[in-house]
Amino acid sequence: MKRSAIFSVFLGLAVGNASATSLLANTFEFQYFYPTLSSNPYENSANGLYKADAGIEIDNIADGSARMDIQNNRIVIDFLYGSRYGDAGAEFNGWVLRDIYGKAGKFTSVTVDPSTTFAGIGNGLSFTDDTIKLNWKGLSFSQHDQLVLNVKTGLGNVASPVPEPQSVALMAAGLLGIAAVRRRAKAQNSKNPAP
Repeated sequence: MKRSAIFSVFLGLAVGNASATSLLANTFEFQYFYPTLSSNPYENSANGLYKADAGIEIDNIADGSARMDIQNNRIVIDFLYGSRYGDAGAEFNGWVLRDIYGKAGKFTSVTVDPSTTFAGIGNGLSFTDDTIKLNWKGLSFSQHDQLVLNVKTGLGNVASPVPEPQSVALMAAGLLGIAAVRRRAKAQNSKNPAP
């Protein structure tokens, strides 16, 4: 029983870092496109590179309509006034957010949080390993509406970090502990042979 408990703790320590990463402290490229994805980025938008940190990253999504806050595992968009994103002849009226260095990990899921008050996204939301796109052409919004996207990432495209000395020492201690338990069990079995 002790051996399996020690092994479980050791396995938990070894696998503990193989989880999702945070969006914070990563650099993202934000671009707004209208009327197509192949057109030049929309001029009245805060297109550029942004490091996700505490607070609002993009203060002008398009025409001052909304701002974006990239948080630990979600993206929050607050609408500053009410209007409608045009769709007359437009193929695309929306934004693209790209993890340009691939440090946030592959996007594995991007979903609309139930707290969202901005309705009608439907098929306008899509993502790939390093890009999130939202085409909200034709959708209306009101002042104080909020869109919250839950973002899950995996470690697929993140370089494996070099183990810290403390991690190596902890792993070595775990292996020594397992060896000690095995040695003790073997010694006890030799003192008390089976009948």
